[in-house]
Amino acid sequence: MVLKSKVQDEIVYEIEVSYTSELDFHNIDGVKLLEKRVLDGKVYLKFSLIEENLISKVLNYITERGKKILFLRRKEPSLEDAFTKIVGEGNRG
Repeated sequence: MVLKSKVQDEIVYEIEVSYTSELDFHNIDGVKLLEKRVLDGKVYLKFSLIEENLISKVLNYITERGKKILFLRRKEPSLEDAFTKIVGEGNRG
């Protein structure tokens, strides 16, 4: 776990909410939408935060719009992500 945490550049969350086309995180400073998919009446979002405490702003933003949060998970880097980053940095210069 220590190795993976050393290579994590950003805090990434995945969330699934009841269907909406109106969710747009660009109004929340420090939040960047990475992926958005709509499937079976649900919206899957993957986004990054510059600070961990911004997750409360994201959750408030969603619930204030009357949307139901179906799934929420903080995405941790995999060992493969850590290996790729370390090897990649070792090959520079």
